[in-house]
Parts: sequence; structure tokens; C-alpha cells
Amino acid sequence: MKNLYVFFLCLPFLSFSQDIPSFNLDFENVKEAETLPKDWFKWGMPNFEITSDETVKQHGKTAIKVVSKSEDGKGFGCPAYKIPAKYKGKKIKLSGYIKMDNVREGNVGLLLRIDGEEGSLAFDNMQEANINGTKDWEEYSIQLNYPEGAQTIFVGGILSGKGTAWFDNFDVKIDGTSITKLKTVAPKLFPAQLDKEFDKGSKIEKIVLTPEKTQSLATLGKMWGYLKYYHPKLATGDINWDYELFRFMPEYLAAKDHKTRAEAAIKWIEKLGDFGKSDYDDKNLELKLKPDYQWFGENRHDELIYLLIRLRTADRTGKHFQMGFAPNVGNPIIKNEAAYADFQYPDVGFRLLSLYRYWNIIHYFFPYKHLTDDKWDKVMIDFVPKFVNAKNELEYKLALLELIGKVQDTHANIWMQDDALNEFFGNNTSAVKIKMVEEKAMVVDFHDDEKGKASGLKIGDIITTIEGSPVESIIEKMLPHLPASNYPTQLRDVARKLLRTNKKVLDITYLRSGKENNTTLTTYPTTEIKTWKRSDKKSWEVMDGDIGYIYPGTIKDGDIEDMKKNLLSKKGIVIDLRCYPSKFMVFDFGNFLSPEAKPFVKFTLGTLMKPGNFSFGPNLSVGGNDNGTYQGKVAILINEETQSQAEYTTMAFQTSPNNKVFGSTTAGADGNVSAIILPGKIRTMISGIGVYYPDGTETQRVGIVPDVEVKPTIKGVTEGRDEVLEKALKWIKK
Repeated sequence: MKNLYVFFLCLPFLSFSQDIPSFNLDFENVKEAETLPKDWFKWGMPNFEITSDETVKQHGKTAIKVVSKSEDGKGFGCPAYKIPAKYKGKKIKLSGYIKMDNVREGNVGLLLRIDGEEGSLAFDNMQEANINGTKDWEEYSIQLNYPEGAQTIFVGGILSGKGTAWFDNFDVKIDGTSITKLKTVAPKLFPAQLDKEFDKGSKIEKIVLTPEKTQSLATLGKMWGYLKYYHPKLATGDINWDYELFRFMPEYLAAKDHKTRAEAAIKWIEKLGDFGKSDYDDKNLELKLKPDYQWFGENRHDELIYLLIRLRTADRTGKHFQMGFAPNVGNPIIKNEAAYADFQYPDVGFRLLSLYRYWNIIHYFFPYKHLTDDKWDKVMIDFVPKFVNAKNELEYKLALLELIGKVQDTHANIWMQDDALNEFFGNNTSAVKIKMVEEKAMVVDFHDDEKGKASGLKIGDIITTIEGSPVESIIEKMLPHLPASNYPTQLRDVARKLLRTNKKVLDITYLRSGKENNTTLTTYPTTEIKTWKRSDKKSWEVMDGDIGYIYPGTIKDGDIEDMKKNLLSKKGIVIDLRCYPSKFMVFDFGNFLSPEAKPFVKFTLGTLMKPGNFSFGPNLSVGGNDNGTYQGKVAILINEETQSQAEYTTMAFQTSPNNKVFGSTTAGADGNVSAIILPGKIRTMISGIGVYYPDGTETQRVGIVPDVEVKPTIKGVTEGRDEVLEKALKWIKK
């Protein structure tokens, strides 16, 4: 779906101020022998040269110069500067001067990014302005809403494509006043954030599991999460609920039977105080999912069960210290969750906290919990032993990967560079590109042409063994640690990791023209091999004289208007969505494809009034707003690379009156994403809103179902054919 910058609630501020810090926004503070002004650093690709320039400048004695050395016009270079976001206000504005020489195949602009605890909250790099060419010094500016929860402000200048750009004399204003004149304002911390008792560790000793203890720990995790989101006292930020778990767990574990445990739990809950009664009514909502309270019975104690039942209707406000929903979209925003970054291998208490935190976020705020193969209730008890018994950092992180895989969402993974996991999968890889074709590991391309051809392998070769192990058995071992919505997408990700290793060479067996061969593959550090190359396909062109071909993965500013103007009279249009669109084109181009407004999607959204409830919103329509509407055939191409925004785009374009979808199962992960932080500063995500066709048909895991199923064949790939495109062209020409 369309990119969303995630918003967090900010902390209240104290009334006292601090000193005014000094900044080097005019680039004048340059240390001898340094290539950049003091405190400036580089973002971007190594083929962009970024240096101070004392010859060409707009102001003072120094500017920053960015020169593209890119032969193919790909990549970007960006001098950047970091400012702590210790200010309050409503608007933030970056201004600065830019000079440019022959900027082409890209653009130049200012960059302003504001980050919160979990990532980017607001961002602009002036890409939409499409500034290029040759121009003398001119002042430009960006203005954004100053987001709540801001922690860091990044400013910079950015050049993409080819050419040279200079930047000088920056200024940052908040509500019209330069930060060079503003005093910083110290944030007021919530009581929960002032509780430091367990910052060095949970103090939970080694846990020896028995079946009864495993069950009781699973029940405790469910109760802890239920109270976290259902008890109004825990929505205020007055109590560090992570640390309350560590205070209560020893007593709970020491209880001699379920009756003693239940009585301890009752006292624990009653200590939180009265919780009132809500008049919240969901009877008029079109509910898709309801909360699951079946686990209450695991407590085997009537008084405790009754207390938990009464909490279902506690007087909640719809606001929460650690949970919110993105404005205008509705995906959950998980906030104020401590990352415990120092604990790469957390102790057993923190490992259980990690399990409890993740399980409960899924239980109450994941819109697709009902689609998992394993019942989510069972997942908790299955994973208690995995987290308790994890003997080292790698085992902890593999347990997390396996747990994340249980939600079966392609958006869900560990999205960070991690040394332990890189070592597990392999720090080296081959220059040979593999794709699973007819469920065989087939060579389809090279990540690096020179290194790939030197391997001796050819397109069409099928790898059958690696280091003596059959590929099938390697795949079977890999699958639990490759989260995805469906099997074809897992195989997509298998192909990307199949030749990862920590060895410098790999012994493989492969088939060529039915004959078995052996060879040794040289491997290279993953930092040297670009496995994620941007396509060099044209964003659009005319094929066979009368058929338009569109590749959304490389669309640039202005392309959509050109496409509409030039393709309006064509017999057919092929839209190849076997990629991730570089521009959000759902409505701009969708209106061109459909003569009248038609509903194409509806969403389910969660709530803090009754966590676990998901209700449908109204249908969203596309079409009927364009002056000229396309009348010909529309062929849409999809496969396992079609994910998220690409799937959403396909749904919108299916409103075209004469469309047909060709290809195979898509990635089955739609909806704006929500970030989750777990102990060890591990970052993962989930699809945060439910995406459905107007009739309620599921898209998660199922993906977009093609009208005509076409999959690449070993024969077709060997011959260099695109069988999906061939089928679509045949239909258009018929």
C-alpha cells in the first residue's frame, strides 16, 4: 500500500528550558584534514563523492559539493546532519541554498526527516518537485508538521542520478523561529519510564520447566498482556508493566498449586485499583473479528475468572501509553516500548517478556490472526520452552524468527542487520541469481555479470545439491526461519538465501540439458554482491505497435501523465506488477482505467475500546474522475514478487471493465505496516490493517488470485522467454 510515515504520541514537557545549542548548519566549522564540515556525515552510495568546497559557495567560506560518479545514473548521495528533537511546536521548516550543474536522470533537493523511537515519523526529499538541470544558487525549502514523539531531526541535501550539486547556508525553523535562537525543552518522563529497578536484568533465576510450569507461564503471559491492554490503569504510563512482571513472576512461579497461583494473581490485579464499567457498544459495527477470551479457563479458579470477565467491560478511554492508531489510516502504532538494546542475549525473564509482548500484540492488534495455520492460543505454550531454554543469542533470535513466522505475514520478519543472523545464514553469497522454477533451484541471472559468468554456470542450470546436501532437504531446514504469508513467497525468499554461506567456496551439483555436473562456486561478501538491483526496464513503452507496456517499478515523476496521453488510443495495456511500484499510482492511473467510480477495497480496523475487535470500514472506490478514460483491454501481470502496494494497486486496476490478471500467487501481505520492537532492539513488523475486496474476500495469505494462471517453466526460462507476458499479449491480440 501507499507508504505511511508512522506517528507516535509525544511525552508531556516540563516548563523549564535548557541552553541554546550551537549548530553547524552554515558549514563554516571545518576541521583541518576533514573532508566534510564538523558533524556532517554521508548517506548514500559510494559512487557519489561528497566533500567540502571552499571555491564554490553561496555564503561564508564553505559549501558542500556532491558529485555523481554513477555510470548508470542509479543511487544517490546525501550529506546529512543530526539534531536532537528537544523542541516543541507545530511546524518545522528546512531552508537552504542549492546550485546545480547538469543534473539529469534524477534530481536534487533538500532532505528533512524526523524520527521517533521506532523509526521515521515525517519525511520529504523534494523528489516530487523534480528539480534538475543547471541552475545558479537559489533558496529552497521544505515544511512538515512537527510530529509528536519526535526524537531526532535529520537535515541534508540529496542528489540522485547524474551531475553535480552544491548546498549551503541551511536553517531550521520551528513555528517560524530558527533553532539557533530556540532553547531546548526537556521532556517530562512518565513514572513508568522512571522505574529503573530491572535495567540491568530481570533477576529471574534459571527456570526448570515441567509441563505444569510451562502451562502456568503460558497463562501468565496471556494474563499479563490482557491486563496491559484492558486495565485502564495501565494505559496512563504510571506503571512500568514490564518490570511489574518481574516483580510478580517469582511469587507466581513459587506457588505450590493452581489455587495459590490464582490467589496471587487476584491480589496482583486488585493492587491496580478500580477499573469502572464502560458503556462502549459495538452492536452497530460490522465486526470481522472478536476478542478471544477462552484462555480465562486455564486459571481453574472461579474468582479469578470472574475478575477477568469483569475487566472485559472496564472503563477504557481509547487512549493508551503504549498503543495508538495512525491518523487517517488506522494501523496500530506500538509506542513507548523499551528496546533493551544492551541485551543481545537477554536473561530468561526478558526472553519471556519478548514472547509475551509479541504474542499479545498479535492477539489483540493483528487483523489476520484468524488466518494462521496454528491456533494462536496454542503458539504461546509451544514457544515457552523455546524462549526459556534458548542457550545463546543465536538461539534466542532463531526462536523469535520462528515465532514471527507463525503469523504467516510476508511483512513480518526481523528487519535489521544482525550479526548473529548474518552468521547463521552466511556472510558470503554467490554472484549467481537463483529462482525457484517448477520448485527447482534454477539459475536465471547473475547479480554480477563478470563474477557470475566466471562461475561457469549458465541460465537454465538447475542446482541439485550444495555441499553434498540435496536442495530439497536444505529448503526444508530453512523454511521455519523464513516468515512469509504463503509457500510460493517462502520459496522466493529461499532462492535469495540458498547460496549464502560462511565458506569462500561452495561445492555444488547441477543439471544442464539433463546431464549432471559438479563445480565449485566462489562466494563473495554479501556487501560486495548487489542482490537487490534496481530494474533497468523502461517505465513504459509501446510494444508491437499498438500495445502499451507499463513497469511501475521504475515510474518517475511525470510518467503517469505521459502514459495516459500516449496510451489512450492503444488496443491494450499490459501493467507488469511483478515489482514494487516506485510511485503510488492507485488513483491517478486507476481513474484513467475505469470510466465510473467502482468500489475495489474495504478495510478492517482495531480499537482500544475493546482490543481484539476488528470492524469493517466503508468501501473505497476508484475511477470516474478522469477526462479521458481508457477503453481497451488491460492485462495485469502478477507473481510472488507482487507484494503490499503492488497487490493493492492490482485490486484497484481490476475495476477496469475489460481487464484480466495473468500469472501466479502474490505475496499475500497487504495493508500499511506497523513496527514492533522486542528486547535486544529487535525490529519486526506486521500488516496493520485488514485489506479485503468489497464482498469480504480475503487477500492476506491468499494474495491476488489470477484469472489465468501462468507460471514460468524450466524450458521457457532456459529459452529466455517471459511466458506470463506472452499469454497476456496473446489475449490482447485475440
